[in-house]
Amino acid sequence: MLNNSLTRITLRKPWFGVLMAAAILVVSIVGLLNTKMMPDLRVFFASNNPDKVELDQFETDFVREDSALIVLTAKNGDIFTPQVVSAVADTVERAWRLSYVRRVDAVTNFQYSRLENGVLRVSDLIPNPHSASDEELLMARTESLSRTELIGSLLNDQASVTAIRILFFMPGIDPRTEAPQVLGELQTLKSHIEEKHSAVEVHLTGTVPMNATFTLAARKDLKTLVPLMVAVVLLLVGVVLQMASAIGIVLLMVVISAAASLSLLGWFNIALNIATVMSPLIVMALSVAAATHFLSAIRRELNDARLTNSKREMRREVVQRALTRHGLPIILSLVTTIMGFLALNFSISPPFRQLGNAVACGLFVTLILTLTLLPSLVILLPFKPLKKPSRMQSWIEQLPRLMARWPTPVWGSVLLLTLGVGLSGLNSLRLEDDFIAYFDRSFEFRQDTDYIEKNLTGLRVLEYPFRAKSAGGAYATDFLTQVDAFAQWMRKQPHVASVQTPTDTLKRLVMNMNDDKPDAYRLPQSNEEAAQYMLMYEMSLGYGMDLTDRIMLDKSGVRVSVILRNLTTADTRALEARATKWIEQNAELLRAEPTGIAHVFTLLAFRDAKAMLVGTMVALVLISLGMMLVLRDWRLGIISLVLNLLPAILAFGLWGYIRGDVTLAISVVAAMTFGIVVDDTIHILAGYRRNRRNGLNRYDAIDRTLKYVGKAVVTTSLALLAGFGVMSLSGFAINSDMAFLTMLTIALALLCDLILLPLLLMVGGGNDGHSQSEQIPLRKDIPNSTHKCIA
Repeated sequence: MLNNSLTRITLRKPWFGVLMAAAILVVSIVGLLNTKMMPDLRVFFASNNPDKVELDQFETDFVREDSALIVLTAKNGDIFTPQVVSAVADTVERAWRLSYVRRVDAVTNFQYSRLENGVLRVSDLIPNPHSASDEELLMARTESLSRTELIGSLLNDQASVTAIRILFFMPGIDPRTEAPQVLGELQTLKSHIEEKHSAVEVHLTGTVPMNATFTLAARKDLKTLVPLMVAVVLLLVGVVLQMASAIGIVLLMVVISAAASLSLLGWFNIALNIATVMSPLIVMALSVAAATHFLSAIRRELNDARLTNSKREMRREVVQRALTRHGLPIILSLVTTIMGFLALNFSISPPFRQLGNAVACGLFVTLILTLTLLPSLVILLPFKPLKKPSRMQSWIEQLPRLMARWPTPVWGSVLLLTLGVGLSGLNSLRLEDDFIAYFDRSFEFRQDTDYIEKNLTGLRVLEYPFRAKSAGGAYATDFLTQVDAFAQWMRKQPHVASVQTPTDTLKRLVMNMNDDKPDAYRLPQSNEEAAQYMLMYEMSLGYGMDLTDRIMLDKSGVRVSVILRNLTTADTRALEARATKWIEQNAELLRAEPTGIAHVFTLLAFRDAKAMLVGTMVALVLISLGMMLVLRDWRLGIISLVLNLLPAILAFGLWGYIRGDVTLAISVVAAMTFGIVVDDTIHILAGYRRNRRNGLNRYDAIDRTLKYVGKAVVTTSLALLAGFGVMSLSGFAINSDMAFLTMLTIALALLCDLILLPLLLMVGGGNDGHSQSEQIPLRKDIPNSTHKCIA
């Protein structure tokens, strides 16, 4: 109905399509004006994600920490020298002047407690860092290397690398500008240290730089990949279609469709993120494929009619014939692709749901423009017919003969690949992710983070909020004993850089109150003693050094932070499982599940993979039913199902050999690509169906179908490969991995359509009134068909 209504209007009034495109463009521009960027890793967490709910509760009980680490490496190999300590102190002083800062920790202002004349004294470890004596620096070095609170957190065990940890409290009034503003100030501070203090090497990491880098990565992709995509589109259309006017037509169509995809987010006030910025690139690639199918159909009709440039009325008739014969497959292919992307709404991660909806919106606009703008411009603009078939077309026409001559090797190869590569490779897949590795090494953040993880500490933190049975219960000795035992057990686990727990401070205070005797380094012996020591300690702390981020305000719980480095999500899940088992067996008073950004990401890909399995199955059923209804032949529907499942199986199998990790991005590829790869199958099966109904046997129907749509099928696949190839150049792993696996699937789908599909149609391609005993010619002397048929 949509096809007929828009076609009639467009054929009568060609300018209608141009006006329709102009109206869509205006609406899209208005929506684009409202787009904004969200620089926050947490956009990947849905508000109803149970892990995110736990994280929110944790941050309510304690505090949300947006952090930055400025890491200084002593070029002479020793932090505790006058030049380096002065650089640390200068960094601390300037860090307090940054926006939204609430705390700054370093070895210089580490709270050093001791007993002096029977009175507990707490002060900075190095009170006067700019004028510290050699004796003071030696004492500070000795003390620092003996403190578990510092090693693996603010200082490495060789005392050659140290960190200044800066904690921020972002107000959240304008998240678009807060993190980038702080990152700018941090980079200015870093530059100042590098210029003023030649004795140190400076690196910067933390959640604030990471969040800001998300925005930088998104803008980088928009600035570099979009122009490259446009160039690839123009080159591909110009070379393949060999029509100068087609370049302008396709460019106009893809630009409007891409703008529409982003404008949807603007109209609904959804901030852009690193995933959704890919929507215009995906829409461009898929729009080129749709336009290529239509323009190829026009080209074939022009060649058959042998028209000249000036015969507009005849071009109108050609457009009508092209839409009548090829409009339904084009519409169906776009609809199935839209369904595939709408299946991303099953993802538990909001950016992928937004990506799916944005691309679906852009493809719906592509559908409208294919039925309005393209026919209008074909009628209004002159087109030159192609004088001779290309080498690609001649090669494609030979495929049925080759397949018919050697069916057994083909079937054997398909079976071998399916079992040996596909299913075997699937066994190698593992749920594995690493949000640090999302950025490639072209980003300074990634370079600095890799250096810091190798030489000092990690950015992944597991938080354990241990809650006592009642208010004040955090100072119960039996509770504290189990908390401390857990911390000691954690410190022995691989990949654990440091464990931060308030029990270390309590044990230090007990030692201080016992004349600093090492054998007195233990927990208090009574609840009252623990409460008194902590109260006395807190009253002695310097500005901004309180313990509210470690002990709940009502003293009903404590926080244990486990800092990890060089750890993937699979390793993290294993560590969490071991910790849960240890708590169950050894600490009956501790009943807390881990939380924190690292924990939420650990489970995100795992939960999303299960959710997207449902989404993929829904898309699979709906698209297959649609194919059967449109083709009106259950055999062809089953063939299409096989042809579009096999490339995904093989692609994931190859991915299992190439990489093996199923990340957050990979979990959505199956549903997305199923809607894409079905496009070419639709055009081949629709052409085959028409040829069979026109009286051709199976072989001749295949021969004629590939002759008329084969080049378009190859061309659209090349367009998609080129488009997703551009996206694979992204420096952000979620986008590049998704694009690469999609490319792999499309390439395998093309091979299946050109090699396996003809054989499947020969074996079970339906009868349409012909005898089931019809002989399919499989001999070497198969004659060329001379039937006249339109695909």
